Amino acid sequence: MSDFLTRCHVSELRLADVVEIFEGPFGTGIVRQITDDVVTIMRPYGVTGDFSYTGGVLYLVGNEECRYLLSDTRTVFRVYQRKELR
Repeated sequence: MSDFLTRCHVSELRLADVVEIFEGPFGTGIVRQITDDVVTIMRPYGVTGDFSYTGGVLYLVGNEECRYLLSDTRTVFRVYQRKELR
């Protein structure tokens, strides 16, 4: 992704924020849940096999849940999209 809105610490994230967990393909996730202690971010992923019979086609896709403690003051995310929820 190119342009981001802002950089936020874990405690500043909001529900449904689209954030960059790490640079590269499949490095973007969505804030799914915020509790008193933890922020959960859902990140889609895809894996391509190096086997000649796959032809480079995606053969494994899924979602990963990444959890970050609200007390974490070192991790900073790039926020690409922020929505106002009703």
